[in-house]
Amino acid sequence: MTTRLTPAVPVPLLTLHEQHGVQVTRGCWRERDVLLLTRMAGDADTRARFLQEGAILASLQHPYLPALLQRSPHQLVLAWTDGPTLHDRLRRGPMPFLDVLRVLRGLIGALEALHADGMVHHDLQPAHLQLRLGDPGQLLLSGFGCAWSSQQARDAHDGHRAGTAAWMAPEQFAGVRGDPRSDLYGLGLLLWAMLDPHTPPTADPYDRLLGLAPLRPLPGPAVLHPLLGGCLERDPALRLQNVAAVRELLHDVERWH
Repeated sequence: MTTRLTPAVPVPLLTLHEQHGVQVTRGCWRERDVLLLTRMAGDADTRARFLQEGAILASLQHPYLPALLQRSPHQLVLAWTDGPTLHDRLRRGPMPFLDVLRVLRGLIGALEALHADGMVHHDLQPAHLQLRLGDPGQLLLSGFGCAWSSQQARDAHDGHRAGTAAWMAPEQFAGVRGDPRSDLYGLGLLLWAMLDPHTPPTADPYDRLLGLAPLRPLPGPAVLHPLLGGCLERDPALRLQNVAAVRELLHDVERWH
């Protein structure tokens, strides 16, 4: 039976942020730097979501996905990784073409592992993509608070619109959960941001989600447009259907560069 970690464990503490009843801090555990997710709210919905996130994190086994070191009903301890987030990097402007390809390759690897194990991330965004120092392709995908898993008997987000509107697929906004193609749409939005972080697909994300406005012209070199456009098809049936199809198009791009 797991027990709540003692207050002395995460020392020193640096609070990074708090959202949806969960506090995120940097701390020290067993003489190593760690990331601590601590449930602050006591309501049943927050508890169910936190337990689901812990169960999903415990099942991850990939170098580009978080490593859970210990969990309890109140706290999750994850390995700390140094490096800026993609959000931090995009404040400086568009990324070089080859760096974009490296990040795409790493993200595809992370999504392949997730989808193969029956999981969907459902919240791909620049703040959840950490670029390890020295090689942007060596990344870490975090932010599993909205994730879905086929291994969960009950989805804690069922009946809720889980995710971030600016980075959400249209069907996800409509309440659809567990469709891997929603992550491919999210990948397309991340690719758009890497190519042009200052001009989103539509002026208002709700226009995009509700189909009230067409997408702006695709940014970046034309060689990436089949991949980008294929991910951003509004209808999941017309979208690239799996990560393997995205990887194949990326190989076509790399073959000429």
